[in-house]
Amino acid sequence: MPMTVNGIGTMYYGRRNDSSYQGECRQCRQPATLRSYDTGHYFVVLFIPLIPLGKKRIIDECSRCQRHWVAKQGDYEVAQRKTIAAALEAYQDEPSAEKALQLHATLLGYGEHTQAAKFRAEATEAYPENGEFFGGLAAQLEQVGRTAEAGTCYEKAWELRPDLLFVRVAMAYLRMNAGKLDEAREMLNFFEVPGGLQQYGAGPVDSLAGCYQAQGRHEEALELCQQMLDAFPQLGRQFKFRKFVLVSEQALEREATILPTQSPGLFALFNPKNEAYSPGQHWAAIGVVAFGLALIGAVLSNTFIRRNRTVHLVSGFAQPAQVQIDGGPPISVRGRATTTLSEGKHHAKVLSPIQTEFDFDMQTSYLSRWDRKPAWVLNVGSTVPLLEETLIYATNPRPGVSKYLEMQPFTFIPHIDYPFEEPPKELKLESRTSEVKKTSLSVPPHQPSGILASLGTPAVALIYAEDQLAVHPNDLTLLRNYADLATDEATTVRVEKFLKAGLSKRPLHIGWHRAYQDLFKKSGGEPQVIAEYDALLQAEPGNGGLIYLRGRVDPDEQKSAELYRQAATADEQLPWPWFGLAVQAGSRADWQECAQCVEIARERKLDAALIQHLRHVAMLAVNTPNMEHVARLELAADPTNAGLLLPMCDILAVKGDREGAMHALTVWESRSALPADVSIAVRQPVLYMLGDFAALNKSLKEQPEFSAPGLRREALLLEGRAKEAAEDPQLVALNDDPWAMLSLSLGFGLAKDLDNAALWRQRAAKRLEREDTRGKFVAQLLTADAAPTLEAANAVSLYINHKPLLVAALLQKFPEQRATYAPLLEKLLVSRMQPYHLVKRVLDAQ
Repeated sequence: MPMTVNGIGTMYYGRRNDSSYQGECRQCRQPATLRSYDTGHYFVVLFIPLIPLGKKRIIDECSRCQRHWVAKQGDYEVAQRKTIAAALEAYQDEPSAEKALQLHATLLGYGEHTQAAKFRAEATEAYPENGEFFGGLAAQLEQVGRTAEAGTCYEKAWELRPDLLFVRVAMAYLRMNAGKLDEAREMLNFFEVPGGLQQYGAGPVDSLAGCYQAQGRHEEALELCQQMLDAFPQLGRQFKFRKFVLVSEQALEREATILPTQSPGLFALFNPKNEAYSPGQHWAAIGVVAFGLALIGAVLSNTFIRRNRTVHLVSGFAQPAQVQIDGGPPISVRGRATTTLSEGKHHAKVLSPIQTEFDFDMQTSYLSRWDRKPAWVLNVGSTVPLLEETLIYATNPRPGVSKYLEMQPFTFIPHIDYPFEEPPKELKLESRTSEVKKTSLSVPPHQPSGILASLGTPAVALIYAEDQLAVHPNDLTLLRNYADLATDEATTVRVEKFLKAGLSKRPLHIGWHRAYQDLFKKSGGEPQVIAEYDALLQAEPGNGGLIYLRGRVDPDEQKSAELYRQAATADEQLPWPWFGLAVQAGSRADWQECAQCVEIARERKLDAALIQHLRHVAMLAVNTPNMEHVARLELAADPTNAGLLLPMCDILAVKGDREGAMHALTVWESRSALPADVSIAVRQPVLYMLGDFAALNKSLKEQPEFSAPGLRREALLLEGRAKEAAEDPQLVALNDDPWAMLSLSLGFGLAKDLDNAALWRQRAAKRLEREDTRGKFVAQLLTADAAPTLEAANAVSLYINHKPLLVAALLQKFPEQRATYAPLLEKLLVSRMQPYHLVKRVLDAQ
């Protein structure tokens, strides 16, 4: 029978030439509708037929158990036509009862029940006095489960030829079923003549004896048993026969028995072929012995399991980690390793690349050791994410459940069917309606930067980042996150020393240098880094990468742009200068130049993640043809990628196509492996882009743990709850960012709380004054007494999400300069992503 697992497998589709009849299923032996039809056999994916596997003929499919016979439709049709035609021709050439029976059997054999019934009606009129013919019809009908019609034919055959033995036996069974036992015995009288049982067998007589006993007619039952015992003396040694006889004898309270005496030995009890005992007694004796042996084996097995537990060790470090357990020899772990321990308390010591130690306890219940498969995982430095999945195998499977486990040094899961191994694609099911659940534990695909963000211990985070950067020196996100770990003097010195050691490597790792430069830009050490790059450039004046890096730290935007162009000329394949020019163009809303420069950077293989958002906004701004079509194709090629979904929804939000965006989100959620409570972190930004603040606020309240803090802050500001956003315990620490401060200033301004708006604007300015020249310049713009000119606002290049905040703050502070700032702000408001709605609210309010 066809079967699918998780929507993949084989199925029948379509029905033609459908015929059915009421009969008894030859497999489940139940009255049912038996159906025959032509169908197509297909290989399916998600229950969609893709690959035809051939045409089939389904024969006598039972409406109860669904079992059936199947044949190739073409072969079946050819054989059906040939065989039926041959039988029909033979009958037409020589009409006889024998040929009629052959034709009737052929029609029934090929499921042509309607044609068979029609022919049967004609044939019974042709041979109304032929008892053998009616007996043959009855036997054929009985074979295909048409017992009622078979009974009618047997009655007719009995009427015409009571001398036919098979008809007498069949009629006797019909009388037994009707409870007319004396009539049945009369019909079977030929068995009771001397030698009759030996000649014809004891089956019908045995059935009749059973019926007599069931009716309480024990005398007749014992008479028949005596006849069978005389004919077959060996029956007296069979447990089943002896038990039957004893039931009737006890009912009649007879002291003497017709059974022979027997005294089987003890060993006969363990011999299944010895009929002196019932199969149940044989197996009970064997079972007792087997149970004793199994019990001993189970105890030994339980002890062995308890003493030999597999422990999985995982490490996210690039270099092999060394782990010592209970003072034993170090275990080298690179990726994953296993060791065997007994249950109980243990002590683990991580020797390298970090030094830490902890106790862990391995305990399970006695009974669970036989049917549970626990998993113990030692996670070195808590650097490896673990994904626990529930897999559902069924004909029509439901989606399973995925759960990311908390990253901690020691993890215990009570039962895992497939620990760190690929689960099977399909399992054999007991039936079409059965369902099997399995669990798996795996390490999901992850980026080192994502692990670094989840490490709560700064010391471990520093070691992990440095370990990974030795292998992935061009991972821009990892570099940026590593530089962000420099939060105090000690960590700043360490990060600076580590990054500086890589500056001399050639070929030049520009991402590495950018992280080093950003370290100084945040702390206001710009003069030092400028001097360092002047020295590097003096040693290598033609190095395009160094020219770009020197331009990146130059406080003069025009000189910076000039150096970018020099770098592009010095190294025509270098993408970074074009990226720098694109950022400058985007900051002043020159989207045409921005789009051209960012496209050149992309063609020169700049990291796609770095330029994705800038490129997306620039393409939106210049109305790039077929943008939506290209986005759909990219998402179709990688349907679970949220980084492709959000730009797609942004395009639809700009078009005002809310229904299309929600449909794309729903499709993504159905295909993503993320649990529903985690995927909410993707749903919320889409709701923001669509301006559906009712649904967004509801989601933020119900799932706060998966909400982006910046999104929560802006939602509060748009609701007029600026004071709550400023004092929210979950946001207070994050509000130290100058751009978060500027957002709060805009929110207070929208709430008409101008004092707090000015206060947070000043705080943002003070925070920016501690940064590089660009930060100081932005601080001057925010604190200026007179409205800065448009040229002054565009004299500093900012990230495209920050520039609208700056211009909106100037517009809010100097509303009389709307004619100056509003046109620039309208050009900057291209994407519907944050901070679009907050800035747009400021623009509309002035």
